[in-house]
Amino acid sequence: MSCLFNSFDPYFKQPFGAVRAGQSVHLTLCIPEELGYVDPHLVLTKDREDPVHYRMDFDGQTPGVNHFVFQLAPTTSGLYFYHFDLYTA
Repeated sequence: MSCLFNSFDPYFKQPFGAVRAGQSVHLTLCIPEELGYVDPHLVLTKDREDPVHYRMDFDGQTPGVNHFVFQLAPTTSGLYFYHFDLYTA
């Protein structure tokens, strides 16, 4: 696998595009083992608010790749931005 995350690929992000408040969003990261131990966090920032960190859950392994997932449902409408922080030991 050549990328950690691709928002256009439904494997990594479902559903595609904007969602309603309360609708669940499922995100997946694929982290190559060669990066060493990684503790990924989803960082979600609502427009003009402080970022919130969510620790992602380990979801198994394929040869050479660790999979992490997180599911959330924003409770209020608005513009949200997200990125991932990868912490290594």
